[in-house]
Amino acid sequence: FASIFPPLAESGMIYVGSSAGSIAAGPTAGIALWKGWDNPNVVPYDDPPDYTGLNLTKGVSIFPHYSDQWKSLVEQKRTTIDHEVVTLTDFQAYLVEGDRGRVV
Repeated sequence: FASIFPPLAESGMIYVGSSAGSIAAGPTAGIALWKGWDNPNVVPYDDPPDYTGLNLTKGVSIFPHYSDQWKSLVEQKRTTIDHEVVTLTDFQAYLVEGDRGRVV
């Protein structure tokens, strides 16, 4: 999937990701582990684990289901990665058009 889908998206195919699907659209799926809700041992993984995402968001990771409850966690964790993290509430989306993205 990771080798097939990005070229399709670049050619104009629309991708809609909700919750984990929005995380997978970014450069790293490791964001999914920030809340401590997901067990990384549920599925087999490489050692070290490879959390490479699809990077459809042009170098921006998505933190979905954001509320004030997660503010300090996001502020702390975003310093551990080398790219921007965009927080989205359940009523927002991240739209990528060309080389730019924006919250809508």
